[in-house]
Parts: sequence; C-alpha cells; structure tokens
Amino acid sequence: MNLTVDRLSRIYALLTLLYPYDFRRDFASEMQAVFQEKLNAAKQAGKWALWRDFWSELHNLPAAILTEYWLAFRDTFGRGIMFLVTEDKSWRIEGRRDAIIASLPPMLMGFGVALGALVVWEPWHTIPRWRLLTGFAIMMLPGLIIGLGGLWALIKRIPPWSHTWVGGAGMGLVLFVKTIAEERADFGLPLVSPVMDVVILILLLFILSVIIGVSAWQGWRHAGMVSLGFATMAGMASFSMATAAPFNRYDLALLAAPVGLVMASLIYLFVRKGDGGRVIAILMYGLMNAIVFFIVASIWNLPEGDPSPVIPFLIVLTGALLVGPIAGLIGKPVRRVVQGS
Repeated sequence: MNLTVDRLSRIYALLTLLYPYDFRRDFASEMQAVFQEKLNAAKQAGKWALWRDFWSELHNLPAAILTEYWLAFRDTFGRGIMFLVTEDKSWRIEGRRDAIIASLPPMLMGFGVALGALVVWEPWHTIPRWRLLTGFAIMMLPGLIIGLGGLWALIKRIPPWSHTWVGGAGMGLVLFVKTIAEERADFGLPLVSPVMDVVILILLLFILSVIIGVSAWQGWRHAGMVSLGFATMAGMASFSMATAAPFNRYDLALLAAPVGLVMASLIYLFVRKGDGGRVIAILMYGLMNAIVFFIVASIWNLPEGDPSPVIPFLIVLTGALLVGPIAGLIGKPVRRVVQGS
C-alpha cells in the first residue's frame, strides 16, 4: 500500500509541473504535501479509496490549471503593451563583427541580383546559353549562401547574429519552391503530385511557424530580426519579377544593390541601437519594400478586368515584416508564465 501511495504522489508531483511557473513555485510543494497526507489517510480504507482520491484530483486538475494560466496571462498582459515593448530594452548585439554579420543577407542578395542582371542584361532567348546560366547562378548564389548560413546557425543553436540568416533561409526556401511550382504550373504540371504538393506546402508553413515561434520565445527583438530576414527575401523577389519574361527589365534589377546596402544599414541599426532605432528600421524597411514593389508593378501591363496582385503582395510584404515583432510581444510573456524567465 505504501508503494502505491509513493507512486501516486510522484505522479501528482509531475502533474503540478503543468501549472504556471509562479504558481508552482509558491504552491507546488504545499499541494504535494497535502495530497500525500490525503493518500496516507485514505489508505486505511483500502486501495480503491486511494485510486478514488487520485481520480478526484486528476478530474479537477485541467480546470484548475487553465484557471491559473488565465490569471497569470491576465496579470502579465494587464501591465500594458508598453511594458511588453520596453522590457529588455537594453538588448543589442554587442560585438560589431556579429552585428555586421547579421546585416549581410540583404547586401549579399542585392549585389547578387544586380551582378546577375549585368551578366544577362538582354532577353534570355537572344543570348548564349552559358551567359544565361552564369547570370542565373550568380543571382542564386547569395540565396544558397544565406541558406547554408541559416543551417549553420541552427547547428550552433541560433547565436545572436543569426536570426536574420535563419529568417532569410526560411523565406528563401519558400520562394524557391514557389518559383519551381510556378514554372511547372505553366506546363500544367504539379510540383511533385497533387497530394505531395499539399504535404510540401504544410511542411513549409510548419518550418516558418517554428522559426517564428522559437524567436518569439526569446522576445520581439529576436523575432524582429527574423522578420527582417523574411522581408529581405520577399522584397528582393520584386526584382525577380522585373527580370522575368516578358518584361526583361534588368535595368530595374540594378537597384537591388543600393537597396540591399540600405537594408543592411537598417538591420545594423536594429541590432545596435535602442528600440526607437528598431521601430525606425522596421518602418523604413516596409516603406522601401513598398516603393520597390510599386516601381516593379508599374511595368506590368495587365489585361483590363484582371485582378491586380498589388494589394495581396503588399499584404505579404507587410505581414513578413510584422509577424515577428507581433509574435514576440506575445511569446516573451508566455515564456515568463511557463518558465518564469
């Protein structure tokens, strides 16, 4: 009988870990002691009495845990949005070298797109194949480097400089798969098969969700860096639209180089300055992506009556930029409630 009491007490002790951090810190030991005393008193009536009392506690546990989480979140978010925004406001990447590395993805992409455009420059069907492939490879190389950098960051457990790289790698993978899918769709073909296409879509959404979730757990500044990585790749995709047939506007793609430099400067501002600088960086990033997209959209000659993709694409650009900070404003308080840190 004592063995049953001991085992049930251990199970109950594990279940108390499900409560919010502050609650279990203050009351878990007392709850476990009271429960064990209750079992010791019940064992005189036999084993079934023990299991009845255990079931009674187990039956009431979900409602009690949900109530405590509701109270914990109410208290946390009740402190106001400014508390959530300004918490850890002294955070920044201390090392200048790490800050520069964090700023590299848009510069790599910008110069890669511009240099590739200089190599190709003319419509694809009017130039030698080697020149087309060389230009295409130059444009793709920065994305590969960013992807490898993001993978290395994951292996190294996401060091401070790496959030922009991880975000850029995740969004780059999505855009790469999207491009291949669109090319195959032009010939009426699925990416792999209808079922596998859905599986791939779900997997890509899951990867992006995990990237945002992990960074948001650390706070809105870390998640904001991931969003800047997202927005970098989504914004640079505008230049790919300009170079695609039938537009072949490789002159517009040259803008990718200065745009990439400005984006890199804004990321440096984000990771090295205060929250005021971070807000400015996010706003300027969004404004720049919108201006670039409107420039590219101005060359489209859509048939009259066809729906314009301008608004949907602007929503995507804005969402890519804001999803991180918004998720981070929620993620850090959730971490505090669950882990107490």
